[in-house]
Amino acid sequence: MFSLKTSGELRTAFSIPSWVEESDTMLLHAGDLHLDGDLALDWNAGWDDGAIISLPAVTATAGGKSIRGLCIDGSLHISGALINADGDSAPLLLVSGALHARQASCGGAYIRVGGDLVVEEVVYAHYNHGELIVHGEIIAQALVNDDHAVDQRGKQGRSKHLYIDMSQCRDADDDKRLPAPLKKLLKNTPLSLDVVLEGLRQGRKLSTLETPQTKEEWRDVVWRDFTRVAKLPKELRNEDMYLMLLAPECPLQRAEVHELLAKIPARQLTAPVRLAAFKLSPKSLLQLPMQFDLQREYEDCFLALDKPQLLAAEIPSQFMSPAMSRHLSARDATT
Repeated sequence: MFSLKTSGELRTAFSIPSWVEESDTMLLHAGDLHLDGDLALDWNAGWDDGAIISLPAVTATAGGKSIRGLCIDGSLHISGALINADGDSAPLLLVSGALHARQASCGGAYIRVGGDLVVEEVVYAHYNHGELIVHGEIIAQALVNDDHAVDQRGKQGRSKHLYIDMSQCRDADDDKRLPAPLKKLLKNTPLSLDVVLEGLRQGRKLSTLETPQTKEEWRDVVWRDFTRVAKLPKELRNEDMYLMLLAPECPLQRAEVHELLAKIPARQLTAPVRLAAFKLSPKSLLQLPMQFDLQREYEDCFLALDKPQLLAAEIPSQFMSPAMSRHLSARDATT
């Protein structure tokens, strides 16, 4: 059962921090609370006006008031994830008993758990504006601490979780490289560190971080290692995906563009894909299968350029046709 209280009324019972105003409105639940799905513990999830997305039943009770935090006189069971994605600020979460969840993302919130924090997968504690205090044990596959105040007061005995301190294992030369402990946890995932940490911040399941889930994630994986293009799922082996890989902002070196084009199936080497590769590196067309007429390919791609002078020096001389020379001269005359 939910009710509204002031922080002053609950301060002693829930050890509410002194910096919380006496008159701030708190949401109190008497007894254990079971939630289906995720608990979004961010201001933009409705806490600022009482229309809490994760707790639709309390909207009428809140009456449009801003809710400073949630106090539970009992245990909290979340079938999904506890998601505090905002590292700067968030509502308080104070649980007198245990807290159970699939995943826990702890950022700018002040979170106090009177019993154990039991998480099926990972506790990700990020940024230094919040605090996580657990009077029992933290029981999880892993605790990833990314510059966060974590205070486990119970004796660690039943669970020996993997502890990953991001301040100790980031690669100083490559800020996207996944540290070995995280890579092992995620079964040698090809995803970069920033993608993995953002996924943990948003409470994603570990299984969705073991392999890319979106076109954008696959693009970033291939841009870090072009040989991964061979791992693209069947549904992404299409013109749109290959054009994304060969976009103007592609960071691959010219030789890597050549190798990437060579790994694209012949049936997917459409005219737009060939042109995109040409614009990144004209000599990449030399990787086209034998059924392509290279003289025609170079001419078609070159004539499609608005500023051919930028790439003229990279065209193999044997493929520079009279039509291409005229196109170059005409463009030079207009600049």
